[in-house]
Amino acid sequence: MSSTIPALDSKRDSVGARLRALLALTVAYALLVIPVIISGKGGTNEAGDARQYHEPVIETMVEQWPSPDIVNYRSTTSPGYHLLMAGLMKLTGAETVRAPVVRLANAGLTWILVAAVFWWASGFCGAWLSLALTAPLLLSSYTLGGGIWLTTDTPAWGFIALAVGGSIATQRITPARLGLLGLFATLAVSIRQVHVWAIAPIGLLAVLSGPLRGWVPRWIRVGDDTTRASWGRFAWGLVCALAPAALLAYFVWICGGLTPPEYRDKHDVGANPATFAFALSLCAIFGVYFLPAAIDEIRRGALKNKWLWLCVGIGLLVAIVPATDFVRIEHADGTRWNPRDNGWLWKPIVKMAPDLFGRTSVVILLLAPLGAGVVWLLRQAAVSAGRGAPANVLLLTMLGWLGAQSMNSLAWQRYFEPMILMGLIWLAAMALPRGTEQRRIRWAVAGALVLAGFQALLVGVTLYREVITRG
Repeated sequence: MSSTIPALDSKRDSVGARLRALLALTVAYALLVIPVIISGKGGTNEAGDARQYHEPVIETMVEQWPSPDIVNYRSTTSPGYHLLMAGLMKLTGAETVRAPVVRLANAGLTWILVAAVFWWASGFCGAWLSLALTAPLLLSSYTLGGGIWLTTDTPAWGFIALAVGGSIATQRITPARLGLLGLFATLAVSIRQVHVWAIAPIGLLAVLSGPLRGWVPRWIRVGDDTTRASWGRFAWGLVCALAPAALLAYFVWICGGLTPPEYRDKHDVGANPATFAFALSLCAIFGVYFLPAAIDEIRRGALKNKWLWLCVGIGLLVAIVPATDFVRIEHADGTRWNPRDNGWLWKPIVKMAPDLFGRTSVVILLLAPLGAGVVWLLRQAAVSAGRGAPANVLLLTMLGWLGAQSMNSLAWQRYFEPMILMGLIWLAAMALPRGTEQRRIRWAVAGALVLAGFQALLVGVTLYREVITRG
C-alpha cells in the first residue's frame, strides 16, 4: 500500500521518524511564540494576568529569597511555578522577570504540553498523522498565550500530558515508569492544585502492577499482563500515585484551605454545576473535526446504537438540570466576578443567544448532547481498533478531571480547552491504527487541519491582533 504519509504503513514508526515530526512541531511553535516574546508586547488576557498577578509574585519571591512566603501571595494557584521562576532568576542573575531567559523558560514549559500530546498520539497512529492531529492544540490561543506570557495554566497542563499520556500509551509497568508518572503529577499539582485528579490513572497502574490486578475489569486493564506482579511494586506504585495528594495536603495545611487566603472568596466558594455541560459543548465544537477517525463506526450503523443515544441523553440532562446561562454574581460589598465570562463560547456566543426560563442556555442545550455523542463515537472507534482499554481509562480520567474542575466556581474556557483537545486528539489517534485505509487517513488529516485553520483564525483575532494594536 502506497502512502503519502511517511512510515504510516509500517508496523511501528522509528524513533527517528517521531523525532523528525517533533522537530517540525517545535520549529512551528518557536516561530509562533518567540517573535512576540522578543517584542515584549502584551495586550491579551494572559498578558494582563501575567503583569497583574504572576510577575509580581515572582518578583516578590526573588526579593524574599531564600525564604519566600508561600502562603500569603497574590495568586490562586499553588506556588510551584512562581518558585521555579524565582529560582531561575536567582540562578541566572536575571534582573527582571521579563528577561528573555525567564520568558523562554516559560515557553519551554508550555512546549512540553504540545510535545507530550504529540508523542503519545504518535505511539498509536504514527508520527506524521499525529503531527496533523496535534496542530489544533498547537494553534490554540490558550497554548500560545501560555507560552508567550508567564501564566500557570499551560506549564501545569504539560506535566498532566506527561502523566496521563504515560499512563495509557505504553505497555510495560516498571518502577521507573511509575516513579516518573508520580513525579509529573506532583509537579502539575505544585503549579495548579486542581490537578490532584491525576493520581487516578497512576493508581490504576499501581494496582495492575501488583497481585490485585485480577480484580481490575479487563475493559480498563491498560499495560502488559506479563509485567511481573509483586506487593513491593504495588506499594511503590501507591506511593507514586499518592505523592501529588500528599503535596496538596501540605498546601491545604499551611494555607488553611485549597487556595491562598486572599483569593478564597473567588475560586473556593462552591461547585459550578455548569462545568459538565460546558465541557461537552466544547467536545462538540472541536470533536466534529475529529469524527473522520470514526467514520467506519458510523458506516457500520453506530448511529443506531442504544449506548450512543444514552450518552446523548446524559448530555441533554446535564445541560438542562443545572443553570447554564451566562451569569454574573455580585457580592454584598459590591465587587463582581464572572464565573462564566472567559472564552469565545461563553462570550459572545452564549451571552448573546437566548436562554430558556432564565437559566438554560439554548447554545449549551444543543451542543452538550452532540458533544456526548461525538465522544462516544470516537471511543467506539478506538474499541474497534483494539484500543478500548486506554480509551476507557482516558475517558474515566477526564471524568475525574471534570469532577475536580467543577469544584472551582469559575468555568472559564482556558481551564477546559487544553484538556478537551488533548483527550480528543488521543481518542482520534487510538481510532486510527497503522494500516488504516488511505481515504480514511486523508479525511482525518483534513478534519484536523480544518480545525487547525479555525484555531489559527481565532488566535489571529484574539491574540496577535491584540498584540499588534494594543501591545
